[in-house]
Amino acid sequence: MPLLETLMVDVGGSIAKALLTRWLGSNSIVSDATSSVADVLKGSITDRLAQQRARHQFEAIGEKVGESLFPLFETEGAALDEESRTAIAMAVAETLNTASSALLAKHNLEPVEIACQLLKDHPAHSYHFSSTEEHLYEQIISESCQYIVDIASQLPRFNERMLAEILGRERQLINIAENIVQEVTRLREQQDPQRVAARFELDYRRAVIRKLDELELFGSGMSVTARKYSLSLAYVALSLEHDVVKPLQEYEERSHLTIPDSSRKSRVVREVTGLLQVLAESPYLLLRGDAGSGKTTLMQWIAVQSALQCFPQELAPWNGTVPFLIRLRQHIHVGENCEPRWPVPEDFPGLVAPIIAGSMPQGWVHQQLQEGHAIVLVDGIDEVPIPLRESIYVWLGDLIASYPLARFVVTARPYAANKDDLPARERLKEAQVLPMSPSATEEFITQWHRAIEANLQDLQDLQDLQESANYLIAGIRSSRALQQLATNPLLCAMLCVLNRERHQHLPSNRIALYEACCELLIERRDQERRISLLDYPAATLSYEQKSLLLSDLAYWMVRNGQTEVPDDTVDEWMTRHLSRMVGVPNGLKGTDARLLFMERSGILREPMSGAVDFTHRTFQEFLAAKAIVDENDIPLLVEHAHDDQWREVVLLTVGLASRKVRENLVERLLKRGEVRKRIRAQLYLLAAACTQSVHEEMNMGIQSRIDRGLATLIPLKSVGQVEAMAAAGTFAVPYLAPRFEYSPSVAAACVRALLRIGNESAFNILEKYTSDNTADVIDALIQGLREVGDKSVYSQRFLSHIKHLSISIETFQFLPFILELNSLAFWEFPKESDLSILERLPKLTSLEFHILPEEHDLSILERLPKLTSLVLHELSNVSDLSILERLPKLTSLGLMDLPNVSDLSVLELLPELSSLVLMDLPKVSDLSVLEKLPRLTSLALYNPTTVSMLKQLRGLTSLTLYNLLEGDLSVLESLPKLTSLALMDLPKMSDLSALEKLPGLTALRLYDLPEMSDLSALEKLPGLTALRLRDLPEVSDLSALEKLPKLTSLALYNLPKVSNLAVLEQLPNLTSLDVWNLPKVSDLAVLERLPRLTSLELRNLPKVSDLSSLTSLESLKSISIGRMAARCVFPEHVLARVIIQRFR
Repeated sequence: MPLLETLMVDVGGSIAKALLTRWLGSNSIVSDATSSVADVLKGSITDRLAQQRARHQFEAIGEKVGESLFPLFETEGAALDEESRTAIAMAVAETLNTASSALLAKHNLEPVEIACQLLKDHPAHSYHFSSTEEHLYEQIISESCQYIVDIASQLPRFNERMLAEILGRERQLINIAENIVQEVTRLREQQDPQRVAARFELDYRRAVIRKLDELELFGSGMSVTARKYSLSLAYVALSLEHDVVKPLQEYEERSHLTIPDSSRKSRVVREVTGLLQVLAESPYLLLRGDAGSGKTTLMQWIAVQSALQCFPQELAPWNGTVPFLIRLRQHIHVGENCEPRWPVPEDFPGLVAPIIAGSMPQGWVHQQLQEGHAIVLVDGIDEVPIPLRESIYVWLGDLIASYPLARFVVTARPYAANKDDLPARERLKEAQVLPMSPSATEEFITQWHRAIEANLQDLQDLQDLQESANYLIAGIRSSRALQQLATNPLLCAMLCVLNRERHQHLPSNRIALYEACCELLIERRDQERRISLLDYPAATLSYEQKSLLLSDLAYWMVRNGQTEVPDDTVDEWMTRHLSRMVGVPNGLKGTDARLLFMERSGILREPMSGAVDFTHRTFQEFLAAKAIVDENDIPLLVEHAHDDQWREVVLLTVGLASRKVRENLVERLLKRGEVRKRIRAQLYLLAAACTQSVHEEMNMGIQSRIDRGLATLIPLKSVGQVEAMAAAGTFAVPYLAPRFEYSPSVAAACVRALLRIGNESAFNILEKYTSDNTADVIDALIQGLREVGDKSVYSQRFLSHIKHLSISIETFQFLPFILELNSLAFWEFPKESDLSILERLPKLTSLEFHILPEEHDLSILERLPKLTSLVLHELSNVSDLSILERLPKLTSLGLMDLPNVSDLSVLELLPELSSLVLMDLPKVSDLSVLEKLPRLTSLALYNPTTVSMLKQLRGLTSLTLYNLLEGDLSVLESLPKLTSLALMDLPKMSDLSALEKLPGLTALRLYDLPEMSDLSALEKLPGLTALRLRDLPEVSDLSALEKLPKLTSLALYNLPKVSNLAVLEQLPNLTSLDVWNLPKVSDLAVLERLPRLTSLELRNLPKVSDLSSLTSLESLKSISIGRMAARCVFPEHVLARVIIQRFR
């Protein structure tokens, strides 16, 4: 018989039989190795049609798996002839025929152990094979066992009542097997089977997929095995908030351009993006998230995608990686002198795949780390007791320093770690897992029910399940209380469980939700389903006894800083406690109770062999809080309240306790904060957060003390403090109001916090931020659209003040809601973006493209006929400008850094063009077209080789010359109508006498003139109303400005030798003043004598500490400020009547 036929028929038949007996749970024919699939079915199923369908599907599965083994015979058995390979295949079939359901269960579905048992019972030497033949035989047995386990674990639960329904879906079982075969084949093709290391890598990847590509549906009412479902099926991408460094742009009002500001290189803004983008931007990530936010699930997802080598396109470079998941809780042990031993690289594979770790080639992990193939996933810094964290940071620092090419992802709760705690902080990106948006919540609910559906077969059950999902989604949409609950995966999963089990009766607050879930897990589910528990002696315990036992266990674990404990330790602990409990049957052991809670309840689980933890840490914290309330152990709780591991326990205790107990707790927190200065902020903020855990107000005395405590923390100094303050909910709202001292990042964090609180009092404070034009604040207000239901009402209230916007990847999608927008600049471009969105901006008249991906062109312009201003900058893919003739209303045009544009003749077809900027057009040699623009009045030339053509442009009223190669400015005399002039970057210019012949000038800008020291020529320009002086390092005397009585706008930028601004006293008509980077200036008292000032910008004045002079500026409407003296005093009442923009 040919080899392929033997594999598909004989080996495939044996594999099919093993899978079938496991699925049916049939051990009746264990001893009969000659039995077939048909024989098994006849002994287990009476329905002949069902027998036929099952036989067809399982034999097809066997053929698929058998066929997939053929390439191994071709490569590993290349030195063997066809007859030898066929003999080996026959031996494999004979051995696999004895793989019964009992054998698989005995070895806990561990493929390595199953293979070892089969090879022990049927050793290779019993077939008289050569050493080469023995190796191939053993490898095929091992591979076959991997397939049996992988497929068996994915098959739906067998239910004889539903057998016809299962088998009626003709390819359901076959598709499961095909997917696994295809997955393994793809992984195998990416390896070199000749190498031992490659073989181990393949086995390790498959073990990671098998162990981590699953989540548990706790409380779902299913058997222990059916509770598990594919992470890949149910994973819902969450949003992350993180810092992004962006180039700074400055709006140049005279030329209507957004231009890079070289003096301010970048700014850091908070953006909301998905995990993929964050991972792509940094090989070293700290992922922070609240309890239940999905951090561990994210880590599992990364590990599985890495093992599968199927990251999405955005992370294509990660597809060659190998994941190593390290759960820190597994390395912390109870008892004295139990110092943790943090794992070394050789330990990494064994943390997920202990069975195969012994076969790892020497140095394999080190090689993956050194070559940058490894992703090290460190989960749960918050689960490490505080005294041990320094050792974690040292260990992690050593890893990062030793393997700089490896990727690292670390998780922690928000209060447990921050960027400054961790090593290599300069490489670190920090991201916060955000509460789920309404759309993410609905997607999660849909996916959760889809995962349940995979284990249901009854049509009525499926219909009920869909109705349950629809009811829950509708209920959350209509209930503010449920919306506030459904903010993370854990809480959403709880709502899904309770909605289904309680027939759509849902709790309305977090404490009630946790209580209901614990009750469901511990007691009600088995009672309501009338499930027999005769095999579980501990089932005779009452609910109160079970709850007390678990609560005391949880509290004991919290006190000892444990989230995971050896099972024998739990057994001993429970045995002692059961012996002290009243009404417990004699002889009941801790093991009996643990097995009940793990196998039936599911509130405990076995995260790894020999260990026990709660299904989720939140259950541990909630039950510990119940024990604290029962024991009135408030003093101990307060003693540990500053420890982030106890934070959730404190908040849950407040929610569970009586009013008297909770007020006692809060008073103790405040009192301890008063005497412990180092942890005062933590304790005051925690006391305020306690007000959110209850549903009735604290007494007025306590509220007043909290208010006084919080007032001492104002102004908030960091984003972390804002987030901690926001945890107090409504109580925090007054403390999130805008303040002068707030940096852009802190102000934006206040906006985000108010949005998350989301009530009317928060929105009233949020309105005050609409007078803040800082880019960070505007971005935060725009992204607030994610948090609200009625986006139209929100946009009218909070976004109508936005007229000009530099678009970001995150704000692009919200453009249709910024209806007052008239000016838009693209410095970033979202992938797969549709520019037709611009057609939905009714007031858009100004557009700037500073980036345009290759897949886009300028065709959108012909659908924007209302444009009056356009900038095209750094667009290497643009060569043809003929589209511009479709913009008949265009009056202002900027063409900058367009290396492939050679022809400007289209400008003749723009009848309204009056303002033009030309910069870095290397292929443009002919500017004669300028003479054919009759309405041209404003011109900016950057890097011109000649300006002789200006003589023909006698209608110009505004001219900018940048980096002029010619030193002769006599051409200016031929421009009689010139009223505005800018001279920039003229390194040789030291004399301004040429300006004396321009008496009609009203606006002048002098930028970057390093040789210029004398400004006396300005005295001959008495008509000037606007003057900007920037980057003039030799200028120290501003007395010439005294002769400019009509000046209304003045900007003084980067004049390092200027120390005195007394000359401003002679300019009483000033309405706009910018003073930036004058390091010698210390006194701004002269501002008091500028009564008409309406706009003021103060930046980089490190010696200025007193701004009290602003008090007298009654006409002031806007102020931009940043980088003043560390203790600069600002009159707070001025904030109420001005628009603020902050700079870092």
